[in-house]
Amino acid sequence: MTDKPTTNTGIKADSGPRKASHILVACLCLIYLALNISVLIHTSRHPDLVTKMESKDSRQYIEIAQEFARGDFRMSYVQTMPHRQPLYPLLLAPAVKFWGDNPIALGSVNLLVGLALLICFYYGVRRLFQSDTVAAIGSLLFIGNPFMVDKIARRLMTEPSHALVLVILILLFLGYVRTGRPLYLLGIAAAAGLDYLSRTNGLFGAAATLGVLFVYDLWRLAKPRENDTRTRFARTRSVFLTYLGAAFVLMIVTIPTWLPRYQYFHNPVHHGYLSNFMWVDSYEEGHTGQIQSEFTWKDYAKSHSVGDFFHRWAEGFYRVYYDIPRHAEHIRVLYFLSLLGIVIAFAKRRWEFCVLAACLFIQLLPIVWTSITTPGPRVAYGTLLPFELFFATVGVSFVLTLLARYARRVAPARFPDSQ
Repeated sequence: MTDKPTTNTGIKADSGPRKASHILVACLCLIYLALNISVLIHTSRHPDLVTKMESKDSRQYIEIAQEFARGDFRMSYVQTMPHRQPLYPLLLAPAVKFWGDNPIALGSVNLLVGLALLICFYYGVRRLFQSDTVAAIGSLLFIGNPFMVDKIARRLMTEPSHALVLVILILLFLGYVRTGRPLYLLGIAAAAGLDYLSRTNGLFGAAATLGVLFVYDLWRLAKPRENDTRTRFARTRSVFLTYLGAAFVLMIVTIPTWLPRYQYFHNPVHHGYLSNFMWVDSYEEGHTGQIQSEFTWKDYAKSHSVGDFFHRWAEGFYRVYYDIPRHAEHIRVLYFLSLLGIVIAFAKRRWEFCVLAACLFIQLLPIVWTSITTPGPRVAYGTLLPFELFFATVGVSFVLTLLARYARRVAPARFPDSQ
């Protein structure tokens, strides 16, 4: 690998990717394509698997994509399917236009989205850690993840696009916490908007992300900053103007979802029966299929005690943070490396990752609460996975550092200390 030693500040003088980095990422892309193309071809050759691939939720995405392929962008699907979002059908639209329901063509959309995710993740992690080794190991954890293989090559669902946008958002998030540059925050707002266009729980993600960063910036305002001669009032005004700009970017990016909902329902965040899942105890109760919700917090409060309330939280945390990853990953290397990464981030005061952990915790709270009514792994693990990948790279970097120190101690002549 083409790792270079870091300085005491953790930044190298020459941090740009070299030729070996490009060769390495090309090899990773070939491994990714070989695995997922073989699974996609296998899926396309079995009628039962094709039916499963294009049925239920996937059929609705294909129907919306057909509207887009015909040039119909009135978002009329919102009238009958207000819980659907337009980004994934838009990605499917070119394949639908030229190849119809061909499973290879439709599945290739997911392949390309996953490929973009892999490339963004590799180069983003390499820039964060200045290490091809850390970036390659993290990328292999993504390539070999059985959940993502299934969602890329066997399903037509929003998980690949959701994960891609989250990877971009997390990279911008870490960059903003490190540097405080307003442009990063505007990029975060745009990425959060795209995530909401991908799936409805992106609305929670946008609120959590911008909310956590806003609190973090308020905390930084209270501390004196070196090399900043501005008054506290000027710094405060700058922060508030930046967040106003971010809110404006978020509003503009999400026009395709909130405008038709406002036109048809006079509610820009109307999502049909989805809110039922907040206030019922089973999927069957909440999944009414209606364009209006039928339950509110008052219904839950009438039929549940305080003990029920806390028991639901406890069960939700167990499912989302332990049980679902246990079944989704099979061999939980990624899971335990990400836990190690979170511990190291707090122990070593890697504040950008500490703030990221807070962001993950808050945006998963609605998913934790509804885990008993949406028991499948898609919603919870689909959001958790991109964060796991980044926290795992912190764990991988720490383990590699320990191994390097051990090697220099055991064989100092062979492994000289290059710092």
